[in-house]
Amino acid sequence: KDPRTPVSISLDAIRKYFQGYNMGRQLWEWYLDSLGFSPNSAIRGHIRGLFNGQRHEDLMFKVFEHLSIDGTMPVEGALTFSRGFSGSMHVLVQSKHVMPVSQIKPEEEQWMTDHWGVIFPEKCTFEDFKRMTELFMVRRTVITLADYVGLEMLRRGLKAPIVCRFKIDLPVYNGKPAQSLDI
Repeated sequence: KDPRTPVSISLDAIRKYFQGYNMGRQLWEWYLDSLGFSPNSAIRGHIRGLFNGQRHEDLMFKVFEHLSIDGTMPVEGALTFSRGFSGSMHVLVQSKHVMPVSQIKPEEEQWMTDHWGVIFPEKCTFEDFKRMTELFMVRRTVITLADYVGLEMLRRGLKAPIVCRFKIDLPVYNGKPAQSLDI
């Protein structure tokens, strides 16, 4: 069970997803489905637009190169990514009312620590890591917006466009210099 949203996805389902049983869908799409978002929700189109571009691919590869060890992402690297993901959101014409993006909680860090090796028993490749980071980003965005407007209103769709500004702060890690990347 997700400690911060009404979602319960089994470890077995997540593991099967990464073994190729994803039916052509992204992990973040499964997450939105389990929260009751419409398949035609406008938010899905915005997310696809963000994640399908070459810029996103290049940024995620930079993060992977920074945090991975010998071509695999250890749980410590994933936690470093999650701790470094931040940003803010606001309604398009109301930039004075900023919503900071929800940060990772200790119980979420513990869940990742306890289950990373179960989800990725051999290695976490770049593609695997990219899918997990997309889920992390979508989940944090949903939690932030739900805290402000409620999950039910978010499911129905917001009347005004939301401006999102995200970044990833990567500390010195395995001898690699610190970086700050705007998403």
